[in-house]
Amino acid sequence: MSAQTDGKLRIGLVLDDPKVSRRVFEFVQWAQAHERLKVVQIIVAPPARQGGAVANALLDLARAAEQLLLLKNAHYRDDFELRDVSALAPTAAAGDLDLIVALSCRDLDAMPEARLGAICLDCGDEDSSIAGFWDSYLRNDTTAFAVRHRRGGDVTTLFCGRVGTQFYFLLNRAALLDQSLYYLRTLVGKTALTGALPPALDGGLADKPRGFPGAAQMLGYLAKLACRVGVKLWRSALSLDYQWSMAFVRAPWRDAAFERATVVKNPPGRWLADPFVISRDGKTYCFAEDYHLDDHRGRISVWELRDGGAVFVGDTLDESFHLSFPYLFEHGGALFMCPETSANRTIQIYRCVEFPLRWALEKVIMRDVTAVDTMLFERDGKWWMFTNIDPAGFVAFPELSIFSADSPFAEHWTPHPQNPVLVDASRSRNGGLVRDGAGLFRVAQAQGFDFYGKSTIVNEITALDERAYAERTVRAVTPAFRPGVHGTHHLHSDGATTVIDLARLVRG
Repeated sequence: MSAQTDGKLRIGLVLDDPKVSRRVFEFVQWAQAHERLKVVQIIVAPPARQGGAVANALLDLARAAEQLLLLKNAHYRDDFELRDVSALAPTAAAGDLDLIVALSCRDLDAMPEARLGAICLDCGDEDSSIAGFWDSYLRNDTTAFAVRHRRGGDVTTLFCGRVGTQFYFLLNRAALLDQSLYYLRTLVGKTALTGALPPALDGGLADKPRGFPGAAQMLGYLAKLACRVGVKLWRSALSLDYQWSMAFVRAPWRDAAFERATVVKNPPGRWLADPFVISRDGKTYCFAEDYHLDDHRGRISVWELRDGGAVFVGDTLDESFHLSFPYLFEHGGALFMCPETSANRTIQIYRCVEFPLRWALEKVIMRDVTAVDTMLFERDGKWWMFTNIDPAGFVAFPELSIFSADSPFAEHWTPHPQNPVLVDASRSRNGGLVRDGAGLFRVAQAQGFDFYGKSTIVNEITALDERAYAERTVRAVTPAFRPGVHGTHHLHSDGATTVIDLARLVRG
């Protein structure tokens, strides 16, 4: 088979039903509007409904209850407004196909042949209608997805990722499909531009897909759902919510015993997070996000850490938009800060004019980007930027991307060829950077089931150049170090003092 002479990649789309959700409808529209793509066939292949009559009835009951919950979610409240794609492309083949694109990984043996074979979206379940169910049922921290390539009897993986698991099935399914379809679209778009599929990933395939839940499992899930909703209502009635605070230990990060950490008391109406520590003139200072509950906006404040506790020194940065993650670095004998400014859709650097309170904007190094927790550092004569980008408004910032330049103030940053180097809610998001001798360690946030910032992971960077990136985990900090602590998502150290943050359930 050969592609048509118009230069467009001719694809056939495999759907479960011609009436689809908004996100699938937008995927089809995108494909039709792409200058290098042509949808020449829509193949409707309804899956056979699995499970017994009782299990299906209970699943329908769960869906009905969860639809009421989903209607309160601004991002997904229109998830049940189905749109018909029948008129967007022919339903019969209109010539040779270059690629089959299926939105679920069922048996594709009966599909038309295509020059490049078939790619399919695999969310880990035999029936795409229950995608995300088992992860919510089992309270897994993350929900995995992959894009598979099938050609003849061979199956390989082209892309994989993990998103944070939501607390009920339909919300988890909606978030999972929202994000996985974005990456499927990106892969199809690159294939249209290059004419070839990307290389397969190293490693084996995922475990065998999970089957349809039985009646007993559905009853168990309904009980879990009722309990989860009840807990949230109870917390709301008592005005209980998770608030962050910070703590410090007088020890290097490898030896820090966090059970003996000194917790800094939050000021009234505020909470502290994302601490970075630095020593000057024999004193130890900590810069942190200072979140004000009255206007729901973060500032950057600085505290002096003393043996008996911490003393508030003052505010260092206060913008009209939210600030957090006050990452510090030195260059040319001066001290700089790169705080999170995602609410302004920028990445910007401030210079310290008079330590520790006076700072001035030095440079906006990226615009029109939603990125958080950016870290800049020099290694082997090159400057590197590690940042977490939200490519399509997911809020969760699932991507870790790397850029390089000759200066931290460069006009242009070169993206790493592996970008995004990680799409994994269990380890993608930055939580600090630690230098230890010649070693460089990226701290990562591990998201939990329906919880932001379950634990902190320290990863040694083992490879970093213009071609490759690799890291290995050397330490994990879990909330178990102190009673009443439910989460931690940040760690930093200057070699003598180590700071972390922690989440506790308190009355708001």
